[in-house]
Amino acid sequence: MVMNKNKEKFDIYQMVTDQIIEILETHEKLNFTYSWTPSTGEILASNPVSKTIYRGFNQIYLCYVAQKNKYGQNRWLTVRQGNNLGARIKKGEKGRPITYWGRLYKDEKTGRNITAKIAKILAGGGEMPEGVKTTLLLRYYNVFNIEQFTDLPEKLFFKGETIQYTEPEKDELAEEFVTKTGARIAYVQDGGNCYYPIQDFIQLCDREQFKGKEAFYRTAFHELGHWTGHASRLNRPMKNRFGTPEYAEEELTAELFSAFTAARCGFTQQITNNAAYIKSWLSCLRGDKKFIFRASSQAQKAADFVGDLVGIKIGETVEFSDIEEPGEL
Repeated sequence: MVMNKNKEKFDIYQMVTDQIIEILETHEKLNFTYSWTPSTGEILASNPVSKTIYRGFNQIYLCYVAQKNKYGQNRWLTVRQGNNLGARIKKGEKGRPITYWGRLYKDEKTGRNITAKIAKILAGGGEMPEGVKTTLLLRYYNVFNIEQFTDLPEKLFFKGETIQYTEPEKDELAEEFVTKTGARIAYVQDGGNCYYPIQDFIQLCDREQFKGKEAFYRTAFHELGHWTGHASRLNRPMKNRFGTPEYAEEELTAELFSAFTAARCGFTQQITNNAAYIKSWLSCLRGDKKFIFRASSQAQKAADFVGDLVGIKIGETVEFSDIEEPGEL
């Protein structure tokens, strides 16, 4: 058999971009009624074995898959984790990719891959040798929803209500995120909702003008997402013109920050119904396969920043001890 040496390597960036495009196109087809998070089961995607709450794009994507396939569970395992519990994948089921950043180590002089050697040194508590070049690579491994397995222990299944907080608890938690940050907020009747980076304050309509408390908090979270980008905080570019890719990226960052924070408070977050934003995001995604990585990464950094201020974590660090044969670029 003749091997095709020109065969392109699997492109993780494009795979992820195609998935987020599918999410936004589904949102359009359903008349802008789709949410970032599922309305059944747990709101946040998690791994019940490692106790991981997924982060960034992984959280968005797994929530989308849970909704699309009408899973009653938003819990995910690797094949190895399932097998170790005596479970097996149902026939015909396919896994979903989880992305992460891995390190590739090469000898600076020879260019030889010495990743295994360096990993062993570092794992044993040794120091990085001289003459080693380090490169970050986007990698992936597959997870399966627990409903795709047979014979899993019952203790792994979530049996609670969709929302794990009472209404007063959700409101109290959401209010903590809004007030404990110290962000300056001006309430103006019919004044619109926006963030002013030069003056560094958030303007919101009066609370009673929103259709319920969840609508208020979701909007407040979006503007709080912009607030995190100020030069004195995470220092993102904030003076971009409407219609530019940079403007679209900042809006998606704030949108995803709002989704992460709303989910942490027990709310589901509907994707914006602003058709212009959807159009600009799709345009950027089709022209830049790293667009979603930047926006989701910035949104997670913003969520971590606010979580530290408030003293409430928004997602946990993913553990990769169970990664099996991850793909690579």
